[in-house]
Amino acid sequence: LPLRGTRDVVVVPARGGLGEDVEKQADTVAASLAKRLGGSYRLLNLPDDLGRESAASVREEPRIKQVIDTIRRARVVVHGVGTALEMARRRSLSESEIAHIQQLGAVGESFGFYFNSAGEVVYTTSSLGLRLAELSSVPTVICVGGGSSKARALEAVLRNGFSHIVVTDEGAAHGIKHESGR
Repeated sequence: LPLRGTRDVVVVPARGGLGEDVEKQADTVAASLAKRLGGSYRLLNLPDDLGRESAASVREEPRIKQVIDTIRRARVVVHGVGTALEMARRRSLSESEIAHIQQLGAVGESFGFYFNSAGEVVYTTSSLGLRLAELSSVPTVICVGGGSSKARALEAVLRNGFSHIVVTDEGAAHGIKHESGR
């Protein structure tokens, strides 16, 4: 059932889609959330793992420019966190790229950016959508990540400091507490 009284809402995926599971695609999630909120949505209809040349070309398409401009005007951004290895595989990176990311010490990923345990970006993909630097102009950034397996990833992304609110579970919270020795 849609929520009442929330009509002036436009939901837009911050990035393109990953993998083959349509229920987990950014566009599907955006459309579903918009319906629940009683709002509207805009879709990117793009894979998030475009190569650099393809991404540069597609970025110039008028409809894509319009959607990306809408994304950049967001007042609230909700984003997930994944482990570096899990997300590299979901993005179908080559084994050599995955090895490189691991050598760089990446433990977490969000928005196509790979973070080391200090929260520093050590690797960036060529995907379209919201860029990390653009988050500083977003009034509310909500980070979502759960499960003990994502504790290091969640902590690394949070160390970067761009998220204002964290939604997590007991497994991740205990994992972060254990990792930091507190």
